[in-house]
Amino acid sequence: MPFMELPRVDASELSYKQFLLEFALPGQPCIMYNCRMKSPAANAWDPQALLLRKVGVWRTDLAKKKRFTKLHHDTSAHTLRAVDPLQRSSSVQPPAETHACGLPPQDVDLSHEVSLTVGSLAGDAAAPPERQSTVGESLQLLADRLASPTQRTGPPVYLAAWDYVRGGSQALKEDFTVPTFFERSPAWLANHVVLGNAATDMQWLYLGEEGSGSATHVDTNASSAWLWVARGRKRWRCLHARDCEAVQALGECTADGEGLVLPDLFSDDVLERLPAGMCVYVGEQHAGEVCFNP
Repeated sequence: MPFMELPRVDASELSYKQFLLEFALPGQPCIMYNCRMKSPAANAWDPQALLLRKVGVWRTDLAKKKRFTKLHHDTSAHTLRAVDPLQRSSSVQPPAETHACGLPPQDVDLSHEVSLTVGSLAGDAAAPPERQSTVGESLQLLADRLASPTQRTGPPVYLAAWDYVRGGSQALKEDFTVPTFFERSPAWLANHVVLGNAATDMQWLYLGEEGSGSATHVDTNASSAWLWVARGRKRWRCLHARDCEAVQALGECTADGEGLVLPDLFSDDVLERLPAGMCVYVGEQHAGEVCFNP
């Protein structure tokens, strides 16, 4: 099975016309650098800073509540095709002197319910069910594990697909700017309910420990997507858009018949079974870079 490096493109030298002709229309994934994004989120999205942006309490069990205080974490966003267990460099940050590097407090809803993946790949239909949690509980868990090596035992923890806009934390959108290639959707399209209400329901943040990741998947509504890594790094294996149906044909139904498990592109056995002529793209995305996956 041949591998090809994901094309790396200097976004500062790429015109919108070139992007359409070379990547969007032919369905060619790529990694972009020099995207000229305003990105205070690189610091503002440390879990400690995120917690400080909403002072309050959240329920930890039936008997007690816990106040939002310290946190540390290496964070990165993440969606799209097939992703191997992420490899991220963890770092412990001192408490910010101002709320999230001067950004406005009181704009993160820590009570919003999310799914927490522990020890399996997010979106894996054959894995144990994801654990239901809240944003605040998930951030605190990640922070405690990263702050103390003695607590960082067992499988990696992954807060996957935090729907921050739908979940009342839409102010986080002010922490970054959308690359020019992806900011042209008209309002009627971005807010179209039949097409997924992308402006509200198709925007996610992902935070995970080293070793976390996502199972092979096709994005919501078979859409194209872009992903920016705020911190750490992310390894990719993905396919050209033209090979999507061929990979889905290799999927296996779950025991209940309601899910489809797509082949793991990081498995050598699976790679040997892929149809002739199919190419797997590989690449590593670093902090500040954007991956486009059509």
